[in-house]
Amino acid sequence: MKCKFCGSNLQIEDELCPYCGKPNPHYIKHRQDMQAFQTDYQSTKQEVLAHVSKLNQRTVHITIIAVLVALCAVALVLCFLSNEIRDARIESEIARNRAVYEEQIKSYMEDVNPLGLSEYGRKYKLTYSEEMEEYSKIFSISWYYQYFYNYTVELMTEGVHEKYETLDEKCESLGRFVESIYECRERQSYDKDFHFTPDKTAYMDAIAEKTELLLKAYYGLSDEEIRQIPELSRARLTILLAEGYQHE
Repeated sequence: MKCKFCGSNLQIEDELCPYCGKPNPHYIKHRQDMQAFQTDYQSTKQEVLAHVSKLNQRTVHITIIAVLVALCAVALVLCFLSNEIRDARIESEIARNRAVYEEQIKSYMEDVNPLGLSEYGRKYKLTYSEEMEEYSKIFSISWYYQYFYNYTVELMTEGVHEKYETLDEKCESLGRFVESIYECRERQSYDKDFHFTPDKTAYMDAIAEKTELLLKAYYGLSDEEIRQIPELSRARLTILLAEGYQHE
């Protein structure tokens, strides 16, 4: 599954996204399902023991194992079905209101407002929708810019809290977001024509320009250093950001 905030890969057991640190809503649901399953398991176990008390020990063990396997299978099926039903309902809702969503998305694009677009996509669950797949690049570059912007604001206003994250760790995250912004603009083999229509390309170019303005203003990067970003390693970009921040 993907983090709904930054799009990174998540495991259902991850309480927080290992990349952006935001809460994983699937983890909360998973914990609730597991607690409910544990309650059902204990109740069923007691019933089984009462009915098989006259059987030998080996039969008891076999029976309990069989019941537990059955309960696990039922729990997995119910979890899968609930997710499928939820996703189908979301897609249906998006399809019914597509014209409204698309109009608002284009408005954010025209205003070059990645922060607003990113929040709008999350609010209405558009970011991973198959119905809105043609805007997936637009959502992605908006997320990455939002995280780069937010991290920059935090760094410039609050500094670095060594207890939680070192300057290098903070700058490595910033570098990852910058790299992702540039990568979104590069056409991949799996991309379709509708990902790179003139209006979407113009929007992504504008986001890159906004990113470069922040890099110049807050990290002291020169035009030459910015031109080299697509070829820089993550380590080198981290060093440039850290040095620029300390110089400022």
